[in-house]
Amino acid sequence: MEDKRTSREQVLAEKRRYWEHHIQSWRASGLSQTGYQRKHNLPQWQFVYWKKKLDRAVLSNEVSLVPISLPQAMPAASLILVVNERYRIEISEGFQPAVLEQVLRVVDRP
Repeated sequence: MEDKRTSREQVLAEKRRYWEHHIQSWRASGLSQTGYQRKHNLPQWQFVYWKKKLDRAVLSNEVSLVPISLPQAMPAASLILVVNERYRIEISEGFQPAVLEQVLRVVDRP
């Protein structure tokens, strides 16, 4: 049973390396996504699948939390930061502009 698991993990690791190579090569090539796929005879659906999968992995590795100080009088749910490939800030009634300014400065950091 362990041989099957190891074999499956090896196959998945090889696929990942294969697609990482093609996604990186495509980005460096200057070609359109379709042009690169045609040139290398790559199935469009697999290219899109692996591009999204690898992009998500990069994003999840880049996420970091930065502490900010909030006024104590601020209601707990008045400001929500949602991360979904890009930042989205939801503001409900009674938000504190100073807190929003702090959050935007943190999000804008390189």
